[in-house]
Amino acid sequence: MRLHFKLDSRTILITIVIYMLAFYAWNFSVPLSSRLWSVGCNLFSTIGSLTAAIWLAMGSRTYEPTERRFWLIVTFSAFCYFCGDATWFAIQVVLSSEVPSPGLPDVLYLLCTLSYIIAFILKILKRKLKFSLDPMFDIAIIMAVAISMSWEFIVKPIFLLGGGAITSSILVSLVYITSDLVLLLGALCLYWVIENVHSKKSMLCFIFGMILQITADSVYYSPFANSNGWIYAIVDPLYTLSLFLIAFGGYLSRKPGTKNRTPENRQVYNGAIRLALPYVMIIILLVTLFLSTGTSQHRHMGIRYVHCSDYSPAVQQLSGQAEERIRRIA
Repeated sequence: MRLHFKLDSRTILITIVIYMLAFYAWNFSVPLSSRLWSVGCNLFSTIGSLTAAIWLAMGSRTYEPTERRFWLIVTFSAFCYFCGDATWFAIQVVLSSEVPSPGLPDVLYLLCTLSYIIAFILKILKRKLKFSLDPMFDIAIIMAVAISMSWEFIVKPIFLLGGGAITSSILVSLVYITSDLVLLLGALCLYWVIENVHSKKSMLCFIFGMILQITADSVYYSPFANSNGWIYAIVDPLYTLSLFLIAFGGYLSRKPGTKNRTPENRQVYNGAIRLALPYVMIIILLVTLFLSTGTSQHRHMGIRYVHCSDYSPAVQQLSGQAEERIRRIA
């Protein structure tokens, strides 16, 4: 008797949920310091990235002609990421050696990121863009907040830990952070600037996968993760989940004639979310700066308050722009 495996959206979602639950169950049931944990974590990551790449490759013949080039580049990115995971697994598990930094895995991961950036550029340039002041202002606010937080909580601590010297390892970390900011800019442009996008659901899955990867990178390179090893047990599976979401977006971007495919041609953003998100980002930045200042500068007489300009000049400028815009809207 032959068993027929049906690949549909429900099967993919169930597979993703089961795989991620198994991944986290392994990470939190095995001691982090043991070699067994390292073997299992690397194996889960490698199998997950390979699965996502295969899902994307399987749909390469069923993509819309107008979307095929974009998703083929994304498929290439996924295979680059799998090759990076496989190389990491071979070095750390098979050869029982320390993974060099920089090394071949870094080259493959950065090649994956570069391919994503190229895919973003092609996707945006081939669409009719409708530029207006409000979306560009929103994007500028979010990017300024992201750059400020990256500088204060990732880049500066990296330089402090390195004693101010720029080593090859620090340089690679800076390249990762910069490429993540470029990816964030591309995701925001795709979400806000493009007025109409074919298959909104697939693009939302892709964008959310990108943001999840960027978030994982930000936590991975933060000093908090360096001083708390258990953070990696949470962050490592997020890379696999981001690839799964991207692959699921590719599945949703098939031809209208295939099953489970509903063509859409709607506005990409919701007005309320678009209006609220930049100011939410500013509030998150201010609260984070306040809490970090209170933790590091607590004294017997209380907490010394520090202005936003002590950390990033962009924050003070953004606050003034936000207040001006709120008065204009009101």
